[in-house]
Amino acid sequence: MVGILDGKVAIVTGAGRGLGRAMTLGLLDAGTRVAAVELDAPAIEETQDAVEDRGGANVSLASVPTSRTTRAVQKSYAPRRNDSAASTS
Repeated sequence: MVGILDGKVAIVTGAGRGLGRAMTLGLLDAGTRVAAVELDAPAIEETQDAVEDRGGANVSLASVPTSRTTRAVQKSYAPRRNDSAASTS
């Protein structure tokens, strides 16, 4: 029987624990291909173990180093310095 999620692709963030892990496993059970991302490397390894217990197919797991992610977010959201506005105040 083919389900409505067969062959679809999902990206799950926070896949190392809680709802993120549950969503990853549920989507895999429903036939979805999953890209699962987590900041905490040991947590994503636990999810990987659970995925492998279910056959380990249709999933890509990644751990993103926290400090690198934090720097990237800070850089992208940091207000841009406007020298001309700063000199007039």
